[in-house]
Amino acid sequence: MSDKKPPEFKVLKPIDPEELEDGIHSPNLEEYLEEYRRYEAKIWEEFLEVEPGSYAEQLKARELAKLYFLEAAHKQQTSSDGALWSERFNQLVAELYGKPEVSELVVLAEQELDKLPEDSELRVLYEEVISAYDPDQEAVSEIPQKLNDSDLEKVRKALFNHQAPIFENLDKYEHYNEYEVSKVEEIVNEIITVLTDISPEWNNWNVIRNSRTSLWVDPERKEICIPEKRKPYESFSDLRRVIAHEVGAHAFRAVSGYEKGDSDLARGLADYLEAEEGLGIFFGYLSSGVISDSVRDKYFDAAIAYGIIPELQMSREELIEFATKRRIERERAKGVTLNEDEVLSAQGKATRHVNRLFRGGDGKVYETPTGTTQAVFIKDIVYYLGVRKIEGFIKKKMNAGHDPENILKYLLQGKFDPTNEIHLEYISAKDDCFLLDDESPKTNLA
Repeated sequence: MSDKKPPEFKVLKPIDPEELEDGIHSPNLEEYLEEYRRYEAKIWEEFLEVEPGSYAEQLKARELAKLYFLEAAHKQQTSSDGALWSERFNQLVAELYGKPEVSELVVLAEQELDKLPEDSELRVLYEEVISAYDPDQEAVSEIPQKLNDSDLEKVRKALFNHQAPIFENLDKYEHYNEYEVSKVEEIVNEIITVLTDISPEWNNWNVIRNSRTSLWVDPERKEICIPEKRKPYESFSDLRRVIAHEVGAHAFRAVSGYEKGDSDLARGLADYLEAEEGLGIFFGYLSSGVISDSVRDKYFDAAIAYGIIPELQMSREELIEFATKRRIERERAKGVTLNEDEVLSAQGKATRHVNRLFRGGDGKVYETPTGTTQAVFIKDIVYYLGVRKIEGFIKKKMNAGHDPENILKYLLQGKFDPTNEIHLEYISAKDDCFLLDDESPKTNLA
């Protein structure tokens, strides 16, 4: 057992996938596990010392859950019993990120049928999803209500007012035909410079380039990362959506946490991810009027791969073929026929999208006494669930009479889940955190 303070266990870096001829694997997993195993006994010791029901207990439990998921991933890729460890893998990943529901799958299938051409062969799957749903067979969680157009506009105005330095500076660049890496870097740097007038904490942040293909925020390093490999943004709306998501939500919440001297609020309380991504997507929607297809696709495809409807489950290869055809059919619905190179590009994007869903496993299907199983990393369902959660929370608070600007002020003071009772206890115990007047913890924070 190490006497050092345990690091925060990472999940995504250890399971970063690499394609093999007959599947995928995680080349970095064993190295990370060797490091993390040294802290298992120390975390258990700390877990048993904290008060039951406290945030500290939730935090330690989360770290142990991540460790045991990574152990299951390693076993799934190396054990001779792939079926057993695929099922263990799926149980543990569901504890971390939840499980998809058929009722939500039906909602997404109905939306997709509205967009696909009438002669598309893909319509069959979406129709089968709808026909397979039996509300009497599923204990459906309460689906958050959506904001009406009037309330949505009030929240949009509140966001633009609350984050005026972001949108006023961003809107100066609306006239460009496309946005190359250097232009995106220039825009983000200018926004950060203006934000330093609001909070000196922004002075500690840097805008850097990296080898990824999407703009993202690293709260630990205090960096906003510009993707060198991404093609230029072809529309201002798309760029506006991404900056509202990454800077307006992710970076803004991190800065608020650091302002309070609280690295946990800056980097994310345990189980914050669903609400965090939901807020980012919601801000992107408010700023552009668009929620990208990928948000819905991640949920739908993860649910199909997971086998939430067993008879419609697809293997990794089948899902890649389906996701490729979906990209082609969506373009056809717009009157666009892809050429050979564009079809290959669509296949590449579909492959990367699907491989994300199988991270941590070997990408293979195994027979079981009751059917088939495969290891599916369903973390990406949090994007769709999160935006539903955040919109439902805002609607609930507006119905209770709260002003949208105060709701946003509440949500932007750190990385936490506003529907999580333990998170509410945490921020309620801090003198410098703002609470809505009907938010009060039911128990005392240890």
